[in-house]
Amino acid sequence: MAETIHNILVVDDQDIIRFTLRTCLSQLGDYQVFEAANGAEARKILNQERIDLIFCDLNMPVEDGLAVLQYLAGLKFRHPIVLISAEEEEILRTSSLLANQYNLTILGVARKPISVDIAASFLDDARHRIQPEAPLRVPLTEAEFRQAIDQGRLITYFQPQISMHPYAVKGFEALARIVAPDGGLIYPDRFITLAESSDELIELLTKTTIQDALKKFTTLQAKAPGLTLSVNVSGRMMKDNEFPAWFQHQCRNAQVDPESIICELTETILSDEPYSITTSMLRLRMMRFYLSIDDFGTGYASIEQLHALPFNELKIDKTFIRDCLTNLKSKAVVEQTLNMAKAMNLTVVAEGVENKAVERYLDDLGCDICQGFLYSEAVARESLAKAIHISMRRCLPDCSEN
Repeated sequence: MAETIHNILVVDDQDIIRFTLRTCLSQLGDYQVFEAANGAEARKILNQERIDLIFCDLNMPVEDGLAVLQYLAGLKFRHPIVLISAEEEEILRTSSLLANQYNLTILGVARKPISVDIAASFLDDARHRIQPEAPLRVPLTEAEFRQAIDQGRLITYFQPQISMHPYAVKGFEALARIVAPDGGLIYPDRFITLAESSDELIELLTKTTIQDALKKFTTLQAKAPGLTLSVNVSGRMMKDNEFPAWFQHQCRNAQVDPESIICELTETILSDEPYSITTSMLRLRMMRFYLSIDDFGTGYASIEQLHALPFNELKIDKTFIRDCLTNLKSKAVVEQTLNMAKAMNLTVVAEGVENKAVERYLDDLGCDICQGFLYSEAVARESLAKAIHISMRRCLPDCSEN
């Protein structure tokens, strides 16, 4: 659902650019537009006002746009940002990658001069990308995290994965959420770092998430046999020799076939204690679990490791998917990765698919499965059918418990 935008911040050292944007925005709606000539002025406004959308130049005196992005990362700013610049393509591309590493939402780059049509396009995109402001942004304490688990408030949400041929829901990725005492949702950015800081906490998170996901997935499979469930498995868990047997036991209890489970492993775990991790991978495969290398292209995996290890699936990171139609380097990464994965007989999943143009491009390249906001964000099991894009409803089973 599109959200309402009220307050817009324009950060640019050129008076004419700020005037042009303010004029364009005034023609498009009743917005409160705040102006800053540099990063220092922007910080003052951000500390005083609730900002829904930011247009930010990169090259400015006093404090440049990179300093603004760093400050926004510290605030855990969740609303959309448009970069405005006349810089060369390579600088803009790297700046966007930096912003993505900060977990900021970059809509794109507005080249100077800016027209009403360009502003309107970004506004429309922002309305669909804006997220409700989180009342609390600080990380959970260990006591709060343990209490949430003890009280049963750690739950799983599901994001659909869409097969291109046939065009249908193939399965779901299970994603951890914590229900706050006031009923709101707490996202992993507030507890995942804490959990990964200790073997005990990551075991609590992983096992609780898997148990909840399997219980809910049983209901989904009963209504639509053949679905798959992807779960994220930490490298710390893969070092535990007992984890594969534990996972197999949980599947037996839930009456879920391990062949319907895909264990997603990030590239970074491959560089840490490779022998114990490889042993766990082999055990999982012998138990008929499937293995996926997640966020491919952002970590440490080499072609040799990908060739040697028993992966069944490769997930291309959203960093490359989101701008694969406009960024030549991202396009090259996507195309070469797909070609390589296909040659290795791996199923390919593209993360971060947000529009039909990207979906068509990936389909033409032979991508097997797409996942992203084009279809649905991660939602509660009971809301899956309603949440998926209208074009997908015809191929989604009824996932409610009625």
